[in-house]
Amino acid sequence: MIQTDIRIIAETLRAEFEEEGVATVEINLGLCSDFADALEAELSNAGVLAEIYTLDYFWSDDGGIDPDALKRRSAFTLPPGLTWEVLTRLDFANAASHTWVEVDGKCIDAESTAGEETPFNLRCVRHALTEIVGDVMLRSLTEEHEWWRKSLAIRKEREALFPQALADMPRTCTSHG
Repeated sequence: MIQTDIRIIAETLRAEFEEEGVATVEINLGLCSDFADALEAELSNAGVLAEIYTLDYFWSDDGGIDPDALKRRSAFTLPPGLTWEVLTRLDFANAASHTWVEVDGKCIDAESTAGEETPFNLRCVRHALTEIVGDVMLRSLTEEHEWWRKSLAIRKEREALFPQALADMPRTCTSHG
């Protein structure tokens, strides 16, 4: 199945959530695993091999980096200015959570139906990273890297879409803080 068909399936599923009164950004505020489960089932029914992943995939049970996971996903590039060690020090494994579907090396969620090459480019993960790195580090990163400037713009755009009822609660698929 070509990528366009996969995107159409993801967008159709997203529209079903929206018909139930759940905005796209809200899916990634706590319903991302429900969306991923449903998308994987739809893709499976269409004969597409899809796998569900979470950000926890990269860390071992003790909170350290899982070297085997990194070897299996060596094509995933980190955001500029970050290393796995920095992510571990920032307690990223406990500070953020997200679930997505991977098809042919593309990470797909409700906001990124065309897929991204790495989960770190998913909009809600970019948003979470801008919160997790802290103001001082974010200021430095945005001065040095366009990726971080775009991520900060995504954060502002997404926050403007948050329903007021959700604005102050921990966001499952962004940061927990």
